[in-house]
Amino acid sequence: SSFFSLENLKNKQGIELGCGCGLPGICLAKLGMKKMILTDFEEALELTRKNIEKNQVSKNCETQSLIWGKTDE
Repeated sequence: SSFFSLENLKNKQGIELGCGCGLPGICLAKLGMKKMILTDFEEALELTRKNIEKNQVSKNCETQSLIWGKTDE
């Protein structure tokens, strides 16, 4: 089997950093990833959540707010 086989996605988890509209993560979820976490700043995630719902991948796709370079100092 090839490294890029769809079978290799089964029971795997992934994270998409700076997901924007979430297209790559949503596609991977639809192709069989067990769980995808899509991250971006909170304002961008509104569209991502809508796309997750429209593509019916809510059970294996979630969003989390993440701001690159932001420290608590």
